[in-house]
Amino acid sequence: MNSLSGTDRAQTAVLGNLLLVAIAIVLGSIIVVVALGILENPAAPPYAAVEVENGERVLLMQEQNLEEVLIQDEAGNIHGRMGSVGDTVSLAEVDPRLEYSIIAVGAEQSSKIRTLTASELIGDISEPSSSPASVTASDIEGDGSESNPFIIRTDSELQAVGNETANLSPKDSYRLGNNIDASKTDEWNGGDGFDPIQDFEGAFDGDGHRILGLTIARESEDNVGLFANVKKSGEIKSFSVEDFAISGANAVGGVVGENQGTIMEVSGGYQVSDVYDDAVVGNQNVGGLVGENTNGGQIIDSSVRGKITGDSSEIAGLVGFNDGTVENSVSTATVTIEELGNRHVAGLVGTNEGTISDSYATGDVTVNDAQDDFPRVGGLVGENFGTIERSHATGDVTGVEGASSSNHNYGGLVGIHWVGTIEESFATGDVETDGRAGSLVGRVSQLQASGTATISNSYATGSVTSREDTAGGIVGSLHNGYELEIDNSFATGQISGRDTGGLVGEIGSGGDVDLEDSYWDNKTTGQSAAVGDGSADTTTNVEGLTTSQMAGNDADKNMELDFKEIWRTVSGSYPKFQWES
Repeated sequence: MNSLSGTDRAQTAVLGNLLLVAIAIVLGSIIVVVALGILENPAAPPYAAVEVENGERVLLMQEQNLEEVLIQDEAGNIHGRMGSVGDTVSLAEVDPRLEYSIIAVGAEQSSKIRTLTASELIGDISEPSSSPASVTASDIEGDGSESNPFIIRTDSELQAVGNETANLSPKDSYRLGNNIDASKTDEWNGGDGFDPIQDFEGAFDGDGHRILGLTIARESEDNVGLFANVKKSGEIKSFSVEDFAISGANAVGGVVGENQGTIMEVSGGYQVSDVYDDAVVGNQNVGGLVGENTNGGQIIDSSVRGKITGDSSEIAGLVGFNDGTVENSVSTATVTIEELGNRHVAGLVGTNEGTISDSYATGDVTVNDAQDDFPRVGGLVGENFGTIERSHATGDVTGVEGASSSNHNYGGLVGIHWVGTIEESFATGDVETDGRAGSLVGRVSQLQASGTATISNSYATGSVTSREDTAGGIVGSLHNGYELEIDNSFATGQISGRDTGGLVGEIGSGGDVDLEDSYWDNKTTGQSAAVGDGSADTTTNVEGLTTSQMAGNDADKNMELDFKEIWRTVSGSYPKFQWES
């Protein structure tokens, strides 16, 4: 037998070791490839781990083989999406009465991770009481001072707010300690429900919580809501009232009947349509949030969603009547009137004698029948005596057929505009009625010798149709003998009616109208003249233009608008305001 030398044996050992290393590398590569194949295999089910944070949000913690995570209700509607670890979906807008699933979606398949429970959707919530328990200040945490407010945790404690006999003053400070289930208040007080909190002039901080299922049935009483009235020094903030059924006579609101104080970051209603009907019912000054906002009252950063229905006067998505301030507030509620008893209906505010700024309404406004001869119906405001600025409406406005065409007034933004100002505002919804109709304003009128109605730096893009009367791109009709100024404005929607104009459908006898730096798309509106019937007193830079002349950078060349401070050009489209997103 031949033997290897020491050198040969060493070389053989090295070669052997190299071979083993090579085999290990190959095997390792195979293992890695196989592992990666498993991890990246598009046929593998998607996986996600989530955390639900006490009724506030869903957080995506981990994911694998994932394109996105969906929050989906039982009808298949999607309420949120997450695509990467750290993404969240807010639960503030969901309806806890529905079932929601968390769905992980991959390239070729999806899988249900879990169902969200009602407690997860709402967070901490009290048990409802079949009758209000007796509560005094000694039963509640806190002393009512600004630094140590009373902490309200149950429906009975909520009912005791401001009750002097319970040593709880309407001047005290209060804070919600959790969400409150008020779903059994329909059994309270012989069916009259919750007794509205009277003459509140303290501070009520909801701390982001929700009051659900509130019932108030007091059809013969005025000033009806969770709060009957909030006085000038009163402040309520940071909560929502949802799934409510509230009825009264005059000044009826989902949260406050009459407000003279400050309402901030308060909301009412659900996002989901067809959840409630007749949520707020009354005879006059009825709103999804507030019945009357008066005497300097302020509504700031507040909202309403869902559906508002009724047969009353001055009914609107947010506020029935306003002579205070509505600022940065929203209604997404649809407003439907089966038989209008009296005059004023709108998406946001029924009658405005104050100021509305940086606010909008998106819901459709519909009047199916009207007993009243003078309906004033608008996408944002029914009738306006005050100021509307940097505000808009996007819902359609539809009026009853077969109406007395001489007296009905429908507008995409405002039904009837009295002396007052509309500026930097717009409407995009379609308007259709038998009466006077304007894509922005249905009718302009004034009290005798009261001044001039002004529309400045505003636009309307929706179509406007009057089946029996006048229609205009900005204003449908001007009342006989009154005054109107329109400047730096334009209209683009199709216009049809008895008397039609690109800007104004009809100027009544003796009307004083000044038109300046205002335009209409003569193709899309179908109009060749600014005014249909009658004539303006002065016209300066008033012209029908083609679509291309009003679009993109050409708008700056052809339209005398302030593109430095107020307007901006939009590629391939009409100008927009600089404040628009």
